[in-house]
Amino acid sequence: MALTHLFDRPVTVDGLTGPETNGASRALLRALDMAEDDEMSTAGALHRGLDRAWEDLLDAAAERGFRGVAGEAEQTPLQLLEALYATIADELDGQASRKAVESAVTTFAQHPDTDAWLDQFRDAP
Repeated sequence: MALTHLFDRPVTVDGLTGPETNGASRALLRALDMAEDDEMSTAGALHRGLDRAWEDLLDAAAERGFRGVAGEAEQTPLQLLEALYATIADELDGQASRKAVESAVTTFAQHPDTDAWLDQFRDAP
């Protein structure tokens, strides 16, 4: 979903990682200058490249996802995440897609790397 909605790399969301997703991932890593073609020549090499670039991809996703949020310089990432959940609740109230969107955000937020990054803001003033 991030490839499609944050990075304008449309892929079919079918739960599978195949040639379409791999191609979009390669194009994204190239566009963000996070990997060269020779570093992504096979599916295994691509996935190793994605692992190496994970934190940079999180930063890029957060930057795009929270772009234009009022007061963003004054809010911590945790506050922005709370604002995102509130926006989902408001904008998708009564919509069938609400549960899927909330689940996707929760999965992202609870990923061990994301959670570890967010830890630095949990005890901040």
